Amino acid sequence: MNKKYCAFLILIMVFMPLVFAQEFVLIDFSLLTADIRVPVSENDEDTTPNENSHTFMDFSDNSRSSQRDYSFEYLRSFQSSFAIGNWEVIVDGVTNDSSFTREAPSRQWGTVLGVRIRFPEIDSYSIRSSAIIRPPFSSPFSGFGSFENGYGSVINDRNRRVRVIYVTVYGLNFGNSLFITLEDIHGEEFTFYLGRLDFDGWKTIVFQLPFSDSRLTAGYIRFKNFEIINDARSGDFIAYFKDVRLLYE
Repeated sequence: MNKKYCAFLILIMVFMPLVFAQEFVLIDFSLLTADIRVPVSENDEDTTPNENSHTFMDFSDNSRSSQRDYSFEYLRSFQSSFAIGNWEVIVDGVTNDSSFTREAPSRQWGTVLGVRIRFPEIDSYSIRSSAIIRPPFSSPFSGFGSFENGYGSVINDRNRRVRVIYVTVYGLNFGNSLFITLEDIHGEEFTFYLGRLDFDGWKTIVFQLPFSDSRLTAGYIRFKNFEIINDARSGDFIAYFKDVRLLYE
């Protein structure tokens, strides 16, 4: 068989799946701004938005009996949304006031998720630590389509597999390692190492799964968390995240 023809066939086999690929936005933090005010106490007169209306969930029992049996503050503790300010930062399994997320303005992208992490250190020596950045609750697996299209989940109705993961992040040359964890409808979690944040400015990290990797083929995928490992430096860490996108083939 002609060598040029063989090479042509190989190219078709390699690139043809990408021709029919489709990209989905798993989570877009510009969509997760606080745009409504949900009172935090009975006498709350503050009008500053504190929840995201599109992802707001009430997990409390709203029956009249429960309203009589429990305080306003207690019932309010069961209400939350994916508003950026609600996201949790857990350093070595513990939350602290020095590690948090905030809405951050970006001239290029609008509002993004800003994260500040205070990694522990002893006498200026680094301690290898892990910080988890996650939403206040997991996006529901079914019955709540409002979490699709950039709000934390993707429905893969054709059982295609994830081929590429894109994460747009602003680095400040801290050099720490970035991981992402996704979860399928069966509750199985998949963690991927995305590289070191040893750059300054916006960058879209591209993680390409091998053709032989068929793990992410379930009908439903949701964002679980980011993880930062301080294998480069301790003390303060700052980064900004714009979105996570998935390319299916």
